[in-house]
Amino acid sequence: MPDPLAPFALPLRTGLERSVAGVVAALRTVAFWLAVALPAAYPVALSVRVEALPALLAGHAVAVALGHRHQPGDSPLSPDRSD
Repeated sequence: MPDPLAPFALPLRTGLERSVAGVVAALRTVAFWLAVALPAAYPVALSVRVEALPALLAGHAVAVALGHRHQPGDSPLSPDRSD
């Protein structure tokens, strides 16, 4: 007996993949711009609270690692995307 949900499997999977790709792209974008902006906080951290600097550096490293593949203007929803 054929699966009655089979016709819905591919569209559901495609929609889920597109949704996940959109979330990943959004996280990369936020991480990229956070990596760009965080160095501006270094002088403030050094002058106000030196103990916060290691956490700030670690946060910057994480932002760089997560945002390094961000490509401005590239949308995960475009059909010609080859990632």
